[in-house]
Amino acid sequence: TLKVGCKAFLRVGLKQQVNGEYCLEVKSSRLEHNNHPVSAENAIKYPENRRVSMNDKIKDLVTKPNMRSKDVLEIIKNEQDKSLSSKDLYNLKRKLQSEDNPSITSFPSKPSPVQKQKVMKLEERLVLLEPLLHKGWSVCSDKDAIQKEFIFSNFNEAFRFITGIGLESNRMGHYPEWHNYNSKVGIILQTPSVAGITAKDITLAHYIESLAM
Repeated sequence: TLKVGCKAFLRVGLKQQVNGEYCLEVKSSRLEHNNHPVSAENAIKYPENRRVSMNDKIKDLVTKPNMRSKDVLEIIKNEQDKSLSSKDLYNLKRKLQSEDNPSITSFPSKPSPVQKQKVMKLEERLVLLEPLLHKGWSVCSDKDAIQKEFIFSNFNEAFRFITGIGLESNRMGHYPEWHNYNSKVGIILQTPSVAGITAKDITLAHYIESLAM
C-alpha cells in the first residue's frame, strides 16, 4: 500500500518459464519513498488516507448500480479527503452488499478448479446477474453465456487487461472466450462442462470488472 503522491513503484511483466508456466518478473523499479517516512511504525498508517467514514449517503452512493466509479471516488475525495482506488471501491461495495445480504460473500467465492459446477437456479441466477447487467454485461442470444465488450484508450491498456484476466483464469482453472482488436476486448463467459452460466462465470466477471475500473 503506497501513499498518494509517493513515486515508489514496481513494474512487472509476465514471463514464461521452461516448464510452460508463467511468473511475474520485475522489469523496473523505484524504491525511494520521497514524501513519507518508511518504518515499521509508520507502515500501519499507510491505509489511513483510504479509510472511509461510513454514513447513509456514502453507503447509498457506493451500492447504487448506475453510479460511475469515477464519480463516487470524486465525491468521497471532496467530502472526506480520502483517496480511494477503484479496487478499494470494489472491495467496499462487496462488503456493504454482504452486510445487506448474507448470502453474498464479501468477495466473490473462488471455487476450486476441480469442483463440479452446477447450473444455477433461476432465482439465484437473476440475483447474481443483476449487478453485472447494470454494468453492461448481457446474456448471449445464441447460447447460455454472458458477454461484454471493453474499450480502452490504447492497445497497451487492453493488453494489460487481458494479461490480468489470464493470470486469474489460470489460477481458477476457468477460461473465458475472448477476442481483441486494437483497444477493444470482447469477453464471453460460460462453463463448458454444463454448457451454461455457473458461479465461476459470475466470479470471473466480477474480477474482470475490477480490472477494468
